Amino acid sequence: MKSYILSLVVILSITQLAYSQTIIFEDNFESYLTGSHPASNWITRFSGQSAAISEDVAVSAIKSFKLVSQPNFARVEVHELSEIPDCIVYEGWVYLNQPDKGYDIGFGQTILPNMYFPRNFVAFQNGGKIAFFGAVGVELQSWTVQTWYKVKVLCNFSSLKAKVWIDDVLKAEDIALLPKSSFDKEFALSGSNFSGSGTSTAYFDDIKLYVPAPVIKVVPVITLWPPDHTHEIFNIEDCVVSVEHACEGSIPINDVVITSVTSDEAEDAQGNGDGKTTDDIVIASDCKSVQLRKERQGEGNGRVYTIHLAVQDNSGNVGTASCVVTVPHNQAPNGSAVDDGPVYTVQSNCTNSLLKTVLNRNQQLPLDYIESTIPVDYGLEQNYPNPFNPETEIRFRLPEASQVVLKVYNILGEEIRTLSNSPYTAGTHKVRWDGKDNSGNSVSSGVYLYRITAGDFMQTKKMSLVR
Repeated sequence: MKSYILSLVVILSITQLAYSQTIIFEDNFESYLTGSHPASNWITRFSGQSAAISEDVAVSAIKSFKLVSQPNFARVEVHELSEIPDCIVYEGWVYLNQPDKGYDIGFGQTILPNMYFPRNFVAFQNGGKIAFFGAVGVELQSWTVQTWYKVKVLCNFSSLKAKVWIDDVLKAEDIALLPKSSFDKEFALSGSNFSGSGTSTAYFDDIKLYVPAPVIKVVPVITLWPPDHTHEIFNIEDCVVSVEHACEGSIPINDVVITSVTSDEAEDAQGNGDGKTTDDIVIASDCKSVQLRKERQGEGNGRVYTIHLAVQDNSGNVGTASCVVTVPHNQAPNGSAVDDGPVYTVQSNCTNSLLKTVLNRNQQLPLDYIESTIPVDYGLEQNYPNPFNPETEIRFRLPEASQVVLKVYNILGEEIRTLSNSPYTAGTHKVRWDGKDNSGNSVSSGVYLYRITAGDFMQTKKMSLVR
């Protein structure tokens, strides 16, 4: 039985839920003034902006809004997409200045070859109706002019269904969509009538078009007690409640991997209570579990482990979350732990190359990176522990990015296991061997060799497996 409990202890500076959206387009009044737009590989072309605009029109929706007289915040701006994704979300604020007097206004009008017959991504019509992507005239809200509304629209082109939220309230779902093949790939923002009277009818602010990422829901803070210096194993299922996706629905919990684990106390911290142990954090080679040592400094304020999790959807978007495990200073459940920030980090050795690519694109560390200091030379360290049973850890140093081949051989020189054949960044890295061969079979006790090849560098060391 696991010797931990779920706790509602407050931990400072910990984010337990996050996700990495793929932003297609994002803009607000402030970015218009500075002439800046977030970069996106979905956008292939920006047109010039034409607008009659005043600096006092709109302040960020997160802060407040300010309505002024003419000229209004009205512009037409075209963005050509490289493709329309299967799952796409629009979020933004709209202010209807006066009733619509001409054709529909809207954000993200998909321009067809004949520009006078567009199909709107989001259009706000008379009578409290919204039109978007072929679902024309769906009455969702009775609009009040000169009022700000927060609008969110989710289009799922796999199921050809849409959902709409207004002011964070779900107003409609399962609305039929036309297939995306019916549309061109240009999106436009217009705060005035597309045609007709030409009267400005709306303001927009804090608008965003994006592809959503999975959302990982985690358990509350987990507390370990007593601090007896033993390891406790945590599986993905111990941390994750569910994984949901706006378009793909539920994602199996087992798809989640551990990318890294941090501790706000050193591995062999000074002072009573921590002991002389090492390997306080041991991540399994499949990234599905981690061993955490139940100990903390006796004179400290408790210990906080943070298990960083990630999962990717079918489009390669990555959702992340953090599972917090504490070893309180005093006995649970009244004990507490304060997060003093990570003192050291152990990165996992996941071999999911796509996940690595996506995380690196978001400027996160490689999944196997464990030290920020760049070594001055190549090196292969002695495995630890040695002798070992059933797993051991092998560390190596790279002064520059290299293709690394790390293999295990028996004493006859026969290959037993390929531990790595992948590119690595400069730094100190580690991999784990679970005592199994390439077929997944456990090998017998004995002396084994492990050899690293990185560019012109090659080194071999011995290790002993004792069953």
